[in-house]
Amino acid sequence: MKSTKIDIKDVHTIEDLYTILEQKALLMTRNWDITDVLVAYRNQAVTDREKQLAQWELECFLYTIRGNSVFSYSYSTGQNIGQVKQFPELDAYQQNAFAYLKKRATEAKNPLLLARYNHLLWKAPKGVKSKSHAEASIKAYLALIQDFIDLFELDADEENYAQVSKMLENLIELVADVKVQVTEVKDLADRVLYKIQSVPFYVKHSLLKHMLESNNIFKPIDFENALSIFHQSLDEGNGKKDRFLWLHSYFETAILIARKIEGDTKVWFNLLGDMHVEAAEAEVQPERMWLKLKSFASAIEAYRNAGNATRKKEIEQLIFELKPKVQLTKVRFEKSAEEIAAFNVLSNHIRNECEQLLQQPPETVYAHLISGWFFPSKDTIAKQTAKVKSSFDLFTVIQFDRNKNIHNDKNDLSKNKQFYQAYQNYIYHITLQYLHMTFIHGIKTGRLTFKNFIAFLAQNTWLGKPYIKTDLGGEQLEINWLTLISPAICDYFMQVQSWVLSQDDSYTPNFVLCIDSLTLKMEGLFRNFAERLGVSTTIGGKKGIQEAYVNHILDNEIIQQYFDVDDIQFFKYLFANEGGMNLRNNIAHCFYNFLDYNLDKIHLLLAALIKLAKYDLTDGD
Repeated sequence: MKSTKIDIKDVHTIEDLYTILEQKALLMTRNWDITDVLVAYRNQAVTDREKQLAQWELECFLYTIRGNSVFSYSYSTGQNIGQVKQFPELDAYQQNAFAYLKKRATEAKNPLLLARYNHLLWKAPKGVKSKSHAEASIKAYLALIQDFIDLFELDADEENYAQVSKMLENLIELVADVKVQVTEVKDLADRVLYKIQSVPFYVKHSLLKHMLESNNIFKPIDFENALSIFHQSLDEGNGKKDRFLWLHSYFETAILIARKIEGDTKVWFNLLGDMHVEAAEAEVQPERMWLKLKSFASAIEAYRNAGNATRKKEIEQLIFELKPKVQLTKVRFEKSAEEIAAFNVLSNHIRNECEQLLQQPPETVYAHLISGWFFPSKDTIAKQTAKVKSSFDLFTVIQFDRNKNIHNDKNDLSKNKQFYQAYQNYIYHITLQYLHMTFIHGIKTGRLTFKNFIAFLAQNTWLGKPYIKTDLGGEQLEINWLTLISPAICDYFMQVQSWVLSQDDSYTPNFVLCIDSLTLKMEGLFRNFAERLGVSTTIGGKKGIQEAYVNHILDNEIIQQYFDVDDIQFFKYLFANEGGMNLRNNIAHCFYNFLDYNLDKIHLLLAALIKLAKYDLTDGD
């Protein structure tokens, strides 16, 4: 690296400073020295005029230019949470500062200075900016990029090409914005991609990526030979050295190029799958088997996109063999004394309220459980989580289900994850406490029984109303849902009675039958409710017409207008695959073990049952 060390004591005037910038701006930018020199001169300047000129010059180099965007340094004093200030602020730049910038743009000769001054002027407010500034900046960038390439030929400093990559990004986005000197930019891109041997692959990739993003100037014909660059890099062994970049960036760009030129994407998806397999095979430490599983899962997706059924099947077998070895470290978050105290206050409040509630008749108790503050509000939680910055936004989040399968839901954005996390916390800390204290104490004291629960449903809800269906033979069938859900209800009450009244402390209640039965019946209840409203419950699938699942019914516009928004959210949390419990799927596919069949689930099911039952249907509906 060439030295740009400057003895600032030898710089006596602002003109001396300008001379140094003209001579060494490229080297000082490459070596990250330029702002140090400007600060040092400003601090030693004697007159106020020279200090001000040096300050304006310094501020020109405090902006970061990426593409066609200009960024200032951001900072916060910490006095007002969430308030972030910027320095310098281009919109608030003084008229005198812009006048200085214009003067420098006409006097400077160095292409780096010209590119920066004119680019900043082009991004200035109306009344200051002119298209001539953009044109001058483009001309300077074209010369500057060649200067950095020539500088590499002299000293072989890799930072030269890092600067080339940045300047190409600025140039392309600027040209795409004003659409001048398009031919010159395309000629430069062609030379960088194919004719200058010293250009590293990462610079070529960055250039191609920005060309793809600027489709108003770069057409498919401009990418005709681009894929040969990727093949050459792989042939040179760069795939092993830069595997992470290939897996998470380079292959994606190659696939986009193949699509743009209507080429074969399968070869690239196969190569992507092969590299994911190589990454998996490189993981041998027991504590990193989850990463091995993730790489295999990514390989399967790549082979699926390639239409390579054979390799996909082979990797699926490897995943099956690997799953028993996958273990995730458990992390325990301790609550503070203040949080524990607040939780105890809440628990005492819930206990007192439930004790008072159980003094009321059973039908009043059940009616009270239909709605209340102890159920989460979708709107409130959405507003709370919208203000929260998630630390997971900075990372790639890998989600495992209970069977060690990896979820690849690209629509599951961080805000949605935060919402369901907060929603679940409310359910666990408040809703379930309330339901537990009401049902368990109510059953223990004899206030709540399966008889008065079923009687409440029969006398006060649509579940007790018969429904007529016609079968394929033309016979009319009378359906009464109480006859179908009563076995699950009775089993729950008897299990709890046996448990709370048992003299044997070793007795363990079994909620498998009631949870399995009621979960599957709930889908039928939703479907029948829609039928009674005249809402279609059939959808077209790959195998023809089939009955809608619960998530399809809950997404129906008519159903959404009929149901309360908080009830729909509660139903989706329990039964749909949107970040909640997904009960229907887990039970239908036998994913639960014995310990998963607990009081929490049956209490939430009973709450969902009476919430659905409250939407009583009359003859006029």
